[in-house]
Amino acid sequence: MRIITTIILLGLFLTTNAQKTITYEKLKDELINSSEPEIISIYSNQLEQKNELYLIDLVKDGILSEPPLYNSETEKQLTTEIVTTSEVRKRIVDTLNANGFLDTLYLRTDTVYSNIKFPNDNFIIDKPLIVIEILHGYDSGIMQSYIKVDNKEQVDRLVEILSTDLKKKQQRVFEQFGENIKRL
Repeated sequence: MRIITTIILLGLFLTTNAQKTITYEKLKDELINSSEPEIISIYSNQLEQKNELYLIDLVKDGILSEPPLYNSETEKQLTTEIVTTSEVRKRIVDTLNANGFLDTLYLRTDTVYSNIKFPNDNFIIDKPLIVIEILHGYDSGIMQSYIKVDNKEQVDRLVEILSTDLKKKQQRVFEQFGENIKRL
């Protein structure tokens, strides 16, 4: 009897949650008003293909993560994590919003990223110069929202935004990332 009750309750729970629709307005509002984005990741598939620094994670202290990756042949760092405070990550999200980067948000399904406003606007990970992933609160849970950056002028502005609140050593990582993008 307990098994049947569990199955019925689970089915009811899944059906109730499956009917919720994610809207752009709610997603953007939750992203902006999230008390602290957990992680902000900046990724470039094109840099990964060239064995250059391709992933920067802005994380909070205490998050379990993988060690940085290095290219043993060129002795270059390929991934890095920067420990930041929740206030820094929140200011970054606010600055991204103020500069129009949150005007178009994407959600990911398998390998396809779809625009939340215009579902026919899709891309796969290897097309844009940079994809930014922001892990944040949404409806008492966690959501991953994505931003694509297509041109080098936007990358310059983005590097400036992301490095503003960071220490000099951390800023150099973003400057190197930006220089690598310029050489693509």
